[in-house]
Amino acid sequence: MVNTIAAKVDEIIRPTLHGLQYDCVGVEIVGAGRQPTVVVYIEGLEGNNVTVGELQLISGQLGAVLDVAQIFKDEYRLEISSPGLDRLLTRQEHYVRFVGKEVNIKTHDPIEARRNFRGVLQEVSDTQVRVLIEGKVYDIPLSAIEKARLVPEF
Repeated sequence: MVNTIAAKVDEIIRPTLHGLQYDCVGVEIVGAGRQPTVVVYIEGLEGNNVTVGELQLISGQLGAVLDVAQIFKDEYRLEISSPGLDRLLTRQEHYVRFVGKEVNIKTHDPIEARRNFRGVLQEVSDTQVRVLIEGKVYDIPLSAIEKARLVPEF
């Protein structure tokens, strides 16, 4: 994760989520200033979807954990969501799970004169992902990825 606040939120909430039998897929901080929105994407430990009732329960638990941690100086909004069809890919194990699927990847800095990559995820190693785009293969270091999402299949 690039955003250090998002990484801190992830670190703080992960034990609570695991205790409740859920996994944090990713954390995004949307907006800045007086009232940022903290979006936490979760799923069951086995990759199963989460119900609306479960999201409400988890929201209360995580809100309490974050309030005690006092990460935010001012007020913040907390949103708990399932990963959705265009789910975030934030950890190496996420990439491994979705080899063969189409992904959108944005890098911090250009790789071969581009920062945006949309193609089929071919391989994943400990340090990079391989993406096939229009017959050309790109090796993208995991450390270079700013944001990655699955492309929804319809």
